[in-house]
Amino acid sequence: MMIKGKAYKKLLAKAKRYESDLCIKMQKAVEAGDLKKADQLLMLYLESFYCKFVALDKAYKKIRRRNRPAVTDPEKMAKALNPFEGSQEVVKLLMLPREDKPDHARIVWSFGLEQRALQILVAKALRPFAKLAENQFLFDGGIQNAIRAVLQYLEEGYEAIVEVDINSCYNSYNEEKVLKLLPPLPEDMVKKVIIGKHLPLSLQCSGFTFDTTELQLGDDIASDDFSEAIVEARRGIPQGSSVSPLVSDMLLATTIEQLDIPEAVRLVVYADNFLIMAKTVAEATTTALALREALCSHPAGPLSSRILNAGWAKEGFPYLGHAFKFLGNKFYVEPTTENREKFDRTYEKLLKSALNASLSAKKQQGRLAKAERYVRSWCSVFRLWDGMKEFRLERLTHTRSLKMKIESKFLIPPSAAE
Repeated sequence: MMIKGKAYKKLLAKAKRYESDLCIKMQKAVEAGDLKKADQLLMLYLESFYCKFVALDKAYKKIRRRNRPAVTDPEKMAKALNPFEGSQEVVKLLMLPREDKPDHARIVWSFGLEQRALQILVAKALRPFAKLAENQFLFDGGIQNAIRAVLQYLEEGYEAIVEVDINSCYNSYNEEKVLKLLPPLPEDMVKKVIIGKHLPLSLQCSGFTFDTTELQLGDDIASDDFSEAIVEARRGIPQGSSVSPLVSDMLLATTIEQLDIPEAVRLVVYADNFLIMAKTVAEATTTALALREALCSHPAGPLSSRILNAGWAKEGFPYLGHAFKFLGNKFYVEPTTENREKFDRTYEKLLKSALNASLSAKKQQGRLAKAERYVRSWCSVFRLWDGMKEFRLERLTHTRSLKMKIESKFLIPPSAAE
């Protein structure tokens, strides 16, 4: 846990005000074309105790409660953060099953508090310098704005669609080329915070841990069963880093801006996913081909891609976890069947865990509160679904009824349960 009190909250509020003002000044300097001043403010940001303190607080909150380390002196830890030197924390490599291929694994880096704080610090400092395309939505309203854009274009008649996705996007970037494409950050900072090839790794798969703490890039580990996974993880920029999404969007923005998109074609981009929308199949197909060729010749690539979906929107299609349907001369969205089934499994699992008779009333209430948070969080992703409010109300009502039964069973007042 991190020790927090009135003094901590007061310091954090002051730090947030300073950090916010500095970000605004950097943004204004970049927009005015005063790059010298912007670079000076960037260095000031990266060396600022207040900015480091805000980054540390955000990093701590991003870590799951059960995995949060004990921090007895957050001020001391914030002062010690050095984006120019990086961190030597051991990084866990998690081998997780892929949703599209359950028998295959994807590798996600699980960073510690210090490294994650450095990533957040660098990402926030880099944001004012990021020249993203207007149709990139990861940092412009997220999935909701991307879905809104698709619905708008469908209403305007752009119903021929082709969805293109980059294969292993993060791992496909050439590290040496990335170094030259991320001004104004010093190369050492890019290497140590963004790419992180120097970091010691610990591979975890199905309860088995393969320690690679002593291994460095280039070491001979070919005899090990996990050598391929380690080598794959070392490529490109790390999956799971707080700064990788912004870096990837910045790298892709150049290709998007240089792509010669016809006036009769619309493009929606979310992270490494591209949805091409046109009024004819020929226009959509031609643009998809041009996009894939541009990705292959990306300055930090080559980036290979695949077509996930192609056809007419009126036939229905999935995109970013949403199912688009055409009913009564109008397009609607709802969660895909896979997302609904995943929600049902998780929700039932949470309820089953909460109703364990061996638990105390307080623990049961806590787990039901977790189920409530899950319902709200999941529904917020699908707020453009017409049936979302009714769906959410039904689940929340059911969860609250269970809480009331537990309260009456254990004869505890509601205030105590909360």
